[in-house]
Amino acid sequence: MQGMSRDILFRLLATIVIVILIFALHRFITVGPRPEQPALADPPLLFAHRGGAGLWPENTLLAFEHAAQLGVDVLELDVHLTADDELVVIHDATVDRTTDGRGRVREMTVAQLQTLDAGYRFTSDDGAHPYRGQGVTIPTLAEVLTTFPNHRINIEIKDDDRRAAERLAEIIDAFAAQDRVIVVSFHDEPLTYFRKLQHRVATAAGPGETRTFFILSKLHLWRFHRAHADAYQVPTNKGRARFDDAFFIAHAHKLNQQVHFWTINDPEEMRRLLALGADGIMTDRPDLGMDLFREMGWKQ
Repeated sequence: MQGMSRDILFRLLATIVIVILIFALHRFITVGPRPEQPALADPPLLFAHRGGAGLWPENTLLAFEHAAQLGVDVLELDVHLTADDELVVIHDATVDRTTDGRGRVREMTVAQLQTLDAGYRFTSDDGAHPYRGQGVTIPTLAEVLTTFPNHRINIEIKDDDRRAAERLAEIIDAFAAQDRVIVVSFHDEPLTYFRKLQHRVATAAGPGETRTFFILSKLHLWRFHRAHADAYQVPTNKGRARFDDAFFIAHAHKLNQQVHFWTINDPEEMRRLLALGADGIMTDRPDLGMDLFREMGWKQ
């Protein structure tokens, strides 16, 4: 009986090992690098975070216009659904922090939102409010795509809602903007759904994908990661996890994935990350970023 039990245990362990080996071999054969994406061409890329929130009222046409004039590579913005099923460019779920109004974006129409002063809360270094009453409004995503037809735009879906992904896919189709947008979300479900609707569009990883790849990278098992994202957009660290790691960046590059860091406002920190191999810097101070990129030979 004891010999029979050992034989059964041996067969069970052998079966498990074979299954694991087959799975690993299948992953090794079928997992490959991501395709090239026009929206991510010619890194390193300088992203104006919310248009340059340290210099102008964030997520406004005014900010995007100034950032575009500086010569940044990508305009970064956030979108929320409105009561009338449009996507407007604003970071928070409410208008309280950035305008003279109060209330939830989802409960207001575009017409109502655009009566608010989106420059009201911006404060300059000397404590002044230079953009109050200057006609700065909350733009729709369609207005941004219309105003900047030749610029790359990084779009973060803020709503944990499939409808936001659907509307974004529809708007991208309407503007034929597939090759000039990058889409990301901190919510895995709408991001996954968006990818089903827009196969061609470059996307950055959601939190689940980032966590999985980070662990595999630490274990040097990155070859077994089935990459659905074209980039990781991360802070330098989150808790004890350090993303500003040469191995993390190098392993992402093996799968033709880029690594973009946010929100970096110190030029020396930008320099350090670029030296590690970072493919993009998101900053509230695109003026400082442009100075550094010129110094390092990436901008004229």
